[in-house]
Amino acid sequence: MTDPETPALKGAQFSEAVMEEAVRRLAALKQDFPGWDIACVADLAEPIWYGILRDPLTERQKAGGACQTLMRSSPEALASALSVQVELVRQMRRPRNR
Repeated sequence: MTDPETPALKGAQFSEAVMEEAVRRLAALKQDFPGWDIACVADLAEPIWYGILRDPLTERQKAGGACQTLMRSSPEALASALSVQVELVRQMRRPRNR
């Protein structure tokens, strides 16, 4: 997340309570999805939450619908999308039956 001491976050558009909640949610997402770099760009009119998978995807994983980067408008939407991605990547790591 953008550093809470950044002047853009001290403007009237974000209250201290909103910032504290965002920091708490960011910490929770990072704990819940350790294989992802999670951040929030909060110095925009509307925050953007995003996750970047640390490990590169295989072609098989990409073909199966896995994404390297996700961007969502809320921490809840990002958590939901990350859950789907974690499961996709997990399933695609299984060896194929021969």
